[in-house]
Amino acid sequence: MAEGSAGKEYMDVKAFYEGQTLLVTGATGFIGKVLVEKIMRSLPMVKKVVVMIRSKKGVAPSARLKKEVIGSPVFLRLREEIGEEAFQQRCAEKLFAVAGDITVDNFGLSAEDEKFIVENVSVIHHCAASIDFKEVLPVAINQNVLGGLRMLELAKKCKNLLVLNHVSTAYTGCHMEGVVKEELHEPKIDPEKLLSELRRKDAKYLEEKSPQIISGYPNTYTFTKNMCENILVQRRGTVPLCIYRPTIVGCSMAEPTPGWVDVISAASALYLALLLGLFRYMCGGHGIGDQVPVDIVVNSMLVLPMDVARKDTYRIFHMGTSHRNPIRWREMEEYVPNYIQSHIPEKAIDVPIQHFVDWKPYYWYKYYTTLKIPAKLYWWYSRQFGSEGQKKDALQLLRIERNMAKLTDAFQFFVDHEWIFDGSNTEEVRSRLSPAQNREFNFDTGTMHWEMYHKYWMWGITHHVLKDHQFAPVAHDHKVVMFMGQQKPMSDFWWAYTASKFAPNLTMKKRDTRAVVLISKRVQDAIREEAQQKGVPLEQVTKRAQEILKMMAGELKMPIMRTEAYFWRKIYRNFYNQILVDETGLQNIRDVAKKHPIVVIPTHRSYVDFLLVSYLFFHYGVSLPHIAAGEDFLNLKFINYLFRNSGAFFMRRNFGGDPLYRSIFTEYVQCVLNNGFPLEFFIEGTRSRTGMTLPPKFGVLSIIFDTFFDKDVHEKMKDIFIIPISLSYEKYVEGSAHVREILGEKKKSMSTVKLIREIPNRLLHTNFGRIGVQFGQPISLRNYIECISSMRDQLVEQIPHPVPMSDVDMDLVPSKEAAAGRRQRRIDIARRGAGKQVELAESLRTSIRMPTRAETPGAYKNKEPTPTKENVDRVTGQVREMACTELAYQIITDLNANILVLSTAILSSLILLHRSTGVSVEVLASHCPWVIDQLKLRGARVDEPKEGQELEYVDRGLSLLSEHIHVANSVVEVVAQSPASEVLDKRYGTVQDINSLTYLAILRNQMMHLFSEDGLVFAAFSACATAPDRSRLEADYADVLAEVAFLRQLFAKEFALRPASGLDADRERMADDMIGHARFLNILYKTDSHEEAGVTRDTLFTKVGSESTEMLHGFLGSMVMPFLETYWFATLLCSVWISRRPHPYRRAQAHICWLAKRFLQVGHLRYAECANSVSIGFALDSLVSLGLLTRNRDLLSVGDTALPLERVTNRLAHLAWHTDDHATIRGFVEKFPLVPSRL
Repeated sequence: MAEGSAGKEYMDVKAFYEGQTLLVTGATGFIGKVLVEKIMRSLPMVKKVVVMIRSKKGVAPSARLKKEVIGSPVFLRLREEIGEEAFQQRCAEKLFAVAGDITVDNFGLSAEDEKFIVENVSVIHHCAASIDFKEVLPVAINQNVLGGLRMLELAKKCKNLLVLNHVSTAYTGCHMEGVVKEELHEPKIDPEKLLSELRRKDAKYLEEKSPQIISGYPNTYTFTKNMCENILVQRRGTVPLCIYRPTIVGCSMAEPTPGWVDVISAASALYLALLLGLFRYMCGGHGIGDQVPVDIVVNSMLVLPMDVARKDTYRIFHMGTSHRNPIRWREMEEYVPNYIQSHIPEKAIDVPIQHFVDWKPYYWYKYYTTLKIPAKLYWWYSRQFGSEGQKKDALQLLRIERNMAKLTDAFQFFVDHEWIFDGSNTEEVRSRLSPAQNREFNFDTGTMHWEMYHKYWMWGITHHVLKDHQFAPVAHDHKVVMFMGQQKPMSDFWWAYTASKFAPNLTMKKRDTRAVVLISKRVQDAIREEAQQKGVPLEQVTKRAQEILKMMAGELKMPIMRTEAYFWRKIYRNFYNQILVDETGLQNIRDVAKKHPIVVIPTHRSYVDFLLVSYLFFHYGVSLPHIAAGEDFLNLKFINYLFRNSGAFFMRRNFGGDPLYRSIFTEYVQCVLNNGFPLEFFIEGTRSRTGMTLPPKFGVLSIIFDTFFDKDVHEKMKDIFIIPISLSYEKYVEGSAHVREILGEKKKSMSTVKLIREIPNRLLHTNFGRIGVQFGQPISLRNYIECISSMRDQLVEQIPHPVPMSDVDMDLVPSKEAAAGRRQRRIDIARRGAGKQVELAESLRTSIRMPTRAETPGAYKNKEPTPTKENVDRVTGQVREMACTELAYQIITDLNANILVLSTAILSSLILLHRSTGVSVEVLASHCPWVIDQLKLRGARVDEPKEGQELEYVDRGLSLLSEHIHVANSVVEVVAQSPASEVLDKRYGTVQDINSLTYLAILRNQMMHLFSEDGLVFAAFSACATAPDRSRLEADYADVLAEVAFLRQLFAKEFALRPASGLDADRERMADDMIGHARFLNILYKTDSHEEAGVTRDTLFTKVGSESTEMLHGFLGSMVMPFLETYWFATLLCSVWISRRPHPYRRAQAHICWLAKRFLQVGHLRYAECANSVSIGFALDSLVSLGLLTRNRDLLSVGDTALPLERVTNRLAHLAWHTDDHATIRGFVEKFPLVPSRL
């Protein structure tokens, strides 16, 4: 055992095997060969590996070992890692072959070999068996039952035996269905008596009576394996016995190389027939196909026996995927054909196509018409009229038909039935491995990426078996696990009514929910309070509460959800090429949702977001969420009915000071979470039209936050997990609407009629590319709040407390013992991996205002303030408010961090970088890898092109942008969409469309969060920099720090940055962090401190002149300069208009937007993004938050601040490089009397 960092004892695999002698049977088989390779590569400290091999066709065991095992390509990785000479030396030292046959008593061992085994072997891995499903019963008994019993007898003789690992199969329990436990499956007849009876019968009798004897089992393989397990347990004596049960073993996932397979058996035989175009149809396929990679099998085979070593016991372990990462047979139909049809082997007889059909007669019809009848007809024709070559081909076709019939028959049982093999024992042992050994001996099936795994499987068969040497598949950083696939008859119908079969889709009747909410104490108190305040009868207020609930409540009805899923699947298939899903993150959600309520928080960029998460949860078998939707959807007839019965409940955009409504909504949310239902809401509040994540709205989150502080809820619920989900789009369904609204048009009201007209007219004929779905790390609300509570306790402890503890609400002032216990609890939480929450809690300390002496009525002799209940409540309220704010911004940070950057975002950024001159397709293809490297450098997840396919990547992205760009002579330019569009005739001489530029900016902004802070730092540096020589720009560190602090505060809302506190030190710390990040990425460099005029100064500098630095500087400038120009222009107009007289907020926003378009036309503004009304609104909000403007209701006026608006305008003009245009525009605006009144 090895000790972990937190004092936990870990199993040490290498220490266990050090100096041990191992006996391996079945080493020439698929699993055995990979097992020997893993031992030789990862466990070279073993003393010997004795390999039992039978002589075959006169070839000695040692020769077979050298040719079939050591000479196998499975050892290529080890040969490359240590060199050929070292490899041969290791094999000579470690590998030792003995002649042995499992069908012969005592294996036919020589006396010398038996003596060596008995005296030296300590660990036995018995892999040898007959895996032929159609093996005759006498042979199967001899190999699978008696072979295992012979190994047990040999194990009993071994003097140093630690453990016997008997490799069986999970399908020993295939006579059952549902969940199969890791326990012995005892047959109705005593296995010892049955074996004795069967051994007395002759072979002919056993073959004839085989179906009756194995009744309940599909084949002799599973029957004999079950019999062997039971007899082994009965006869084991004191032998430590590990019964290891893998499911269907497939190619390797990672070791020794991805896709390794050299034996055609089990599912590999099915896939070989598929690759050759022979296997096209199979019936059923709705069940789980439990397949497990051979390297995961081998890793677990080495680890799991350690659990029973040296113990007088036995234990059973399952190794499969159905309990942790299930896949249905039909899911392979979604993506396997997409790969094999573009990688057809040379030996393929026909084009590979795969279909699962549900109707048995239809299956037989296809089988007979596509295979059996053609084979028979061709055989008859060749016999009557054909040549010798045709006769030979006809016989081969007949053999193929018979083999396909046998293969289908052998597998049909496993396709028709479904099992979930419990893996509790296996997972318990895996949890005792250290993180390092978990990586080296990985058998975590939750990390599997099914689509990529099956690609490797197809490639492995093609490469290693068919010897057709194609390029191996290339894995992406993200998980491409869901392809929409081709539409097949009835496939969507059967998917909709069988998917999510095992998901715990919790539901509660709407009337029950309303009743629970209405009778709750919170709502009843609110009803009484409103009745008392307004002087109306309780019945009247109760009736209003019932109306609110009727309007609000929703219900999750699975029949409606399944019907919707059927149509949504068709819609998604028509709209999108693919949905790229982070399958590992989804597995984490599935695991958490089984134990705790979850709150799902997706980004909100499109109306598609609303049901996309539900659609994915439905597809992957996760409990469906209840969705908080705006009351806007109530105007959509029929649509609101579907939403309401799909789990959506409706809320007002603003509670408008209605305590009763807030109480009802709070209670409704609490009811949803109390009953364990997943909850979904959008923390941004509304759709982001700009492509960037909006600052958080705190309403629903604060309700969840406050709800968890409720003692009853806290004790009952135990924990709530918050799941950030990042959604990204290559092309927006409502892109044109976003552009119109950004450019100042009023949002058009939604209606069902308009939606129905829009879908067939435009949407169904448009390709919207791909969607990226990425899942953030679940945030434990309990851990977060416990960290916050610990911080609160420390703050409260700073106030002496002479008042009785009973006067303080909710145990807010703990005893010193309790406080110490909570601090220790906080340390424990950090050790469990909740460091992020601890760090957030620590950041609250400087933001909490402690009570002053003047605010405390009493005092001690030492004049310390008295902790009145009001003071404690104030501190607690401040802690809660700040904690909720910190959590909200942490969620925003996680949403941004996990966004999958798609091709159109990358291409849009490059097109906008060259907006004035246009850019060639070749330059785009060459610059895309540079942008991708910059994104990866910042930790982004990127949908990147495969090596050598950059041009195809660019072409596909440009095709999605075809409405907004023009490609002529391989040069990409932004062009006008229509003659009626607003055209910008810029000083650079290009004619471009403001709508198209705005749309490209929306797509580019999906990755803005990765460059915004670096861009602001570089803008601040550029404004302060001087050039001492041609190769260098430098600026004083203090000057740059001041500019960065100013810009960060100004753009906090625009870029959804965590707000700084009112302290200068806090603002400087955040600015210093931004500069530090830019230095880390080598955007800027810092010289050593030096004294100048008695003052210690630091200098920042950057190198100029090289192609790479010019590209970086230009790219950062193109990302942030549009925003700097927008804020400068908005501030300039405010300094002219609002300094004269107050101005309505909305009118000011519309005026600035309208004038921006006019100045763009005459060339005084450089960037079309200046007309972005959303950014203009954020600019006005920032001026208000800085105190430069004040907002009284909807009226803007000049603020009372020491920093004049004019100075800020000049400062921004310098930052935005607009000092030349500043006076011109100011002079024009001062003379400009009015903007058209329609604005």
